[in-house]
Amino acid sequence: MAGHNGEKSLQYFYRYLPKQEADIIHNIRIKHMEFFFQIDTLIITSKFLIVLEIKNYTGELSLMINMDNSFGLQVKEEKSLKTLFNK
Repeated sequence: MAGHNGEKSLQYFYRYLPKQEADIIHNIRIKHMEFFFQIDTLIITSKFLIVLEIKNYTGELSLMINMDNSFGLQVKEEKSLKTLFNK
C-alpha cells in the first residue's frame, strides 16, 4: 500500500511535464523468458526514456558512496536505521 501511495503522490508532478513531448505509462509488466519484471512508471520522450521505481519511505534518506565505489542507501527514521541496499 505504501508503494501505491508513493505512486499516487507523483501524479501532481506529472502534470508539469509537456503533454505533447512526453508519454507516461504506468504499471508495465514484461515477460522475459520465464521471468516477469515490473516498471512502476516509464516516461518516453523523443530524446530519452526514464524508468521510475517509486518508493514511499519516511525519514531521512542517505546515499553512501564508499572509497571502492560501492554504494548503499539507508533510511533513518525516528528510532531506527534501515539499510535498503548495499552494492
